[in-house]
Amino acid sequence: MSLTPSDYAGIENHQITLKFANALQLLAQQTASKLESCVTVKSGLKGVTVSPADQLGTFSTHTRSTRYEETPAVNVSRTRRWYEPTMKNGAYIIDTFDSIKMDLNPQEGIVKSMLAAYHRDIDATIIAAYFGSNKTGKAAASTTAFTAGNIIAKTEASGDVLGKIDLAIAKLQSNNVDVEQEEIFMVVPPSVEAELKNAGFYVSSEYQDGKVLTGKKLSPYAGVNFVRYNLAASTVDSASVYRCPIFCKSGVGLGKWEDFIVSVDKRADLSNATQIYMEYAIGATRLEEAKCAAIDFAA
Repeated sequence: MSLTPSDYAGIENHQITLKFANALQLLAQQTASKLESCVTVKSGLKGVTVSPADQLGTFSTHTRSTRYEETPAVNVSRTRRWYEPTMKNGAYIIDTFDSIKMDLNPQEGIVKSMLAAYHRDIDATIIAAYFGSNKTGKAAASTTAFTAGNIIAKTEASGDVLGKIDLAIAKLQSNNVDVEQEEIFMVVPPSVEAELKNAGFYVSSEYQDGKVLTGKKLSPYAGVNFVRYNLAASTVDSASVYRCPIFCKSGVGLGKWEDFIVSVDKRADLSNATQIYMEYAIGATRLEEAKCAAIDFAA
């Protein structure tokens, strides 16, 4: 038997009020930055654009051939790379009316959600700058595009994932990068992780020190540390290709003008509701083209 509104007439309101849960949880999402620990971070920046450092090229010596030879002046190239800030902000309004009905103050959960957004924005900023045109020159007046010659095509090494990683390492070496001294990272989307596993890399004990399949992290290969990240929305081009960064930590930079800031205030103009406001300002750039490569995979 179904009830009509008139059937509720004699029932007190508190008996039919919906009860909300007394806890909050975040829905499935990336809550921590995957890439911040993989790049060079510079905090406390000031100004519209900031140069992380003046960059010097390679110094080459001269071979003497005679006595009292004139001292040679060796020309060493100089350049600059620049950070540009992007400011992000947002607010969440908690009405007193809603708090009373929910029997819950969602402030802590909202701040956690904001922090997760901050970490995702860091990764998106790094990825966008990695493949974008970066400001260079004495006064940030010119730009430098990603080096096309540092991209390993999806058909190279007959499409074999480990073979393409080997080619990428060789590419860095051919750029005079000391791969033994550098920390090297490769960003891996789920489909490429599946290729690694299908290649037998995570099954054969010949490549591994321990039982890798019992852990959650991906073990390195040939000195390359794998970083899980879903690139589906950011690096699939018109040719249906995943373009996965493979780079040295010293070759990519993240600049922070303003780190994650949260303020909680009362809004008298909105029935004294509580406003949780957050903001931050960040930017990223490739620091050295020679240390930034990429591998293409079929999407």
